[in-house]
Amino acid sequence: MNQFRRIRKMICISGVSCLVALSAAGCSKNNTNSESQAKAEDDKSTGSVSFDDQMMKVGDKSVSYREVMIYMLQLKNNYESGIGSEIWNFQVDKNNTFSDVAKDEIVSQITELKVIAQQAEKLNIKLNKDEIDEINGNVVNYLKNVTKEDQKKYGITEDVVYQVLSDNYLAEKVFSISTNEVDTNISDDEAKQVKLQQLYVITNGQDKNGTTISMNEKDKKAALKRAKDLLKKAKKTDDFLSFAKSNSDIAEIELELGKGDNKEIESQAFALKKGKLSDVIETSQGYVILYCVNPFDEDATASKKEEIIASRQNEVFRAKYKNWSKEYKVDVNSVKWNKIQF
Repeated sequence: MNQFRRIRKMICISGVSCLVALSAAGCSKNNTNSESQAKAEDDKSTGSVSFDDQMMKVGDKSVSYREVMIYMLQLKNNYESGIGSEIWNFQVDKNNTFSDVAKDEIVSQITELKVIAQQAEKLNIKLNKDEIDEINGNVVNYLKNVTKEDQKKYGITEDVVYQVLSDNYLAEKVFSISTNEVDTNISDDEAKQVKLQQLYVITNGQDKNGTTISMNEKDKKAALKRAKDLLKKAKKTDDFLSFAKSNSDIAEIELELGKGDNKEIESQAFALKKGKLSDVIETSQGYVILYCVNPFDEDATASKKEEIIASRQNEVFRAKYKNWSKEYKVDVNSVKWNKIQF
């Protein structure tokens, strides 16, 4: 079971997903460079960091080193398990490494959660008993995945894990309540998804081999003739998918299409019946032949409805968060932040 509830991405105003779900392996495997970060002493002359040092403050909410480390170790584990520890030194641009960008992301995540937590107080939104019980259970599960040595090294306690989890749970609850005015009635027509297969003759762009193609008018005429010949052959085949894979200039054969996804082929695609082929359609990339697998994909349409609802909720919440955030001053102790590394 994931110990961190995945907060909807739209809560993260910065565009960064809030806390990524904790992996079963925990955070203890990749902590090779962090021992010096967690000294118990706070040596002001060297700027070292102690567990209870204030790393940042959002409004009235102070954030300690302990709390920051929950986020840092989670991010560290996620990236290093898939990419390796060298990711942190990757130069993103002239002035920033990936580590710099990641730490900025954490500041943004924590800022958002603390703003939302304080706004929850104003709105009298609280966690109920069931939610608190669930959090307490997840605290236990989280700590099972962190060695006693690492808990001591990074100052990870039940209280700080509870704080991080409760902030995330509360943010999700505030999001849900704050967006309950959103119209969730989406018509089938608005969300309709058509399942198609396509065969492309490229005249402008990259083909499936990575070759850049830019045809003159003479070559385009030849390409159109090829497309028409392929359409004749396609009408005789019982397996358009295999035929398209063998003859298409692009690798992507199967696709779902909704309204507004591709204006160049939308009208023809939506007019097709199951098992029918389109004529040769001219696009900015070349010539395409469409085959209708399903004129109304119910599962994809249902998913699209959820996507539309999420987009509406996101828009509403972004506007509210923008106003809330103006009420809270954010102070970051940059000296101490610069001392901690992934």
